Amino acid sequence: MGEFARVCEGHRGFHGGNYYFVVDGTKLVHISHYSARRESFYGGSCYYVDLLKVRGKLVVEVVSSRGGLFDIVWVYPAEDLALE
Repeated sequence: MGEFARVCEGHRGFHGGNYYFVVDGTKLVHISHYSARRESFYGGSCYYVDLLKVRGKLVVEVVSSRGGLFDIVWVYPAEDLALE
């Protein structure tokens, strides 16, 4: 069994939110495609991502707000998802 990281997205529509994607080859794939389990709550979702499936890939984290879609964009190794 692999090691899992809990990744939560806040979905606030036009008021912004956090969104996570994995660079897989030439595609940008939503983090949910790598999760073993999903928990939904009002205003968002948490995904339990198997770190073995994303090892060696990059994560693109997009933070948006009322000011615009791409207020902040971070790119980091997928292994860093395990960091709090």
